[in-house]
Amino acid sequence: MIEFKQVEIKKGQQHCHIQDWVLATHQHVCVIAGDNSPSLIADWLCDEAALIQGEISGLPATIGVVSLGIQQQLYAAQKAADETDLTNEVDPGSTVYELLREINNDAAQIEQAIDDCGLSKLRDRGFFLLSTGETRRLMLARAILSCPQLLVLDEPYAGLDKVYQRQLSELLVRLSQDYQLVMITSREQEIPTCFTHIALFDEQHLHSSFAREQWINHPLRQQWQALAGEVSQQVANVLQQARCEQDNYDPLFAIYNGRVAYHDGVVFEHLNWQISAGEHWQVRGPNGCGKSTLLNLIFGDHPQCYSNQIDIFGHRRGSGESIWQIKQRIGMVSSALHLQYRVNVKAVDVIISGFYDSIGLYQQPTVSEQEQARQWLKLLHMEAVADSGFRSLSYGQQRLLLIARALIKQPLILLLDEPCQGLDYLNRKIVLQALSLVASLSITQMVYVSHHDDEAIDGITHFIDFIPAENGEGYRPQLIHP
Repeated sequence: MIEFKQVEIKKGQQHCHIQDWVLATHQHVCVIAGDNSPSLIADWLCDEAALIQGEISGLPATIGVVSLGIQQQLYAAQKAADETDLTNEVDPGSTVYELLREINNDAAQIEQAIDDCGLSKLRDRGFFLLSTGETRRLMLARAILSCPQLLVLDEPYAGLDKVYQRQLSELLVRLSQDYQLVMITSREQEIPTCFTHIALFDEQHLHSSFAREQWINHPLRQQWQALAGEVSQQVANVLQQARCEQDNYDPLFAIYNGRVAYHDGVVFEHLNWQISAGEHWQVRGPNGCGKSTLLNLIFGDHPQCYSNQIDIFGHRRGSGESIWQIKQRIGMVSSALHLQYRVNVKAVDVIISGFYDSIGLYQQPTVSEQEQARQWLKLLHMEAVADSGFRSLSYGQQRLLLIARALIKQPLILLLDEPCQGLDYLNRKIVLQALSLVASLSITQMVYVSHHDDEAIDGITHFIDFIPAENGEGYRPQLIHP
């Protein structure tokens, strides 16, 4: 059995305290937390956090870890290799097969992992061309190929479409027969049947551990639900009070016969769509169908936004408008932005950078901007880390800062690509309820991507569903109006 005794794990300003915790052999545990502290266990296993007190005994020789932090490490390694390339060509990164072969040279095991994780069509695709969900499946395959005795999964469902959510649950049930599983999740609907016990963390401490059946009526769960309602209302109040007069555009955005394709095929085509005044949209579809691509076409960060006919805020894209003037009116939260935000500026400066649409802060902010950023830190209960470096914070804390960064400038359009990825149970509830209030009060207009049914936002009544094209090449859009 694995035993924790008087343990304290630390990373930057984050701590995780575990007085006594025993994981019996063949006991599969699901960890739910009101903060990101249990993610430090995964970080410690990957030498990204320090054990500064206590003892952890009984750990097996081989441990596989799937986490957003490990994903960031792989992205940084791929980016470093790309930056050393002196050619002028765009590097798509190592292929999926090459990244799997880094872990295990056994061809049969690689093929099994490819099959288990739904990577058959992606084996020759470069890392930088993978969608968020496809990258998550790659990370799981790499962990499985390490042949672990213990598999630690930190938010394994993040970014997966519904088909692969179901497949992952079935895979975990199968893997539980061979490995011991510990899963850290903020989504109570995604606990496969093989997990027999729940461990609750609150305020950076292990609160309790109990049989799974006791979770639904647990008092701490009810307490978190009530607190989420209070904080989300405060966030909506701040946004509503700070509202100022904005130019009115109708439509805000339009694309005509939109099409995106790469060398290996079409992503989507025949997209005729506009965002009219007052509308909120959710974009749905499987991994790789082009949801994130569509948001980047709006934001202006996709190279094919200039090969498409696009109108935004009354301008035809490419007709001489300043991209920075456009971006000042758009707030963006995405996994891609999160990966790109690799500078280690202070937490307060991350929020302020939203005013300037920069990654990092390179000019002196005004007193008003600083006061607004600190107000957001107070709302998010993050005042204590105001001067901490961005990269020293947990993935969930980083994501909260990026959400505040998008909202602080009162954007006309808010682009949300899996905004809750990496958030703990409590902050996920807060963000979803706050966004529902923002939508219902029409504080800004949203374009929202999420694969999870329990992340529905009240007030979103318009949908784009990407469905497979009849000719088998890419996807085509289906618009759903109320």
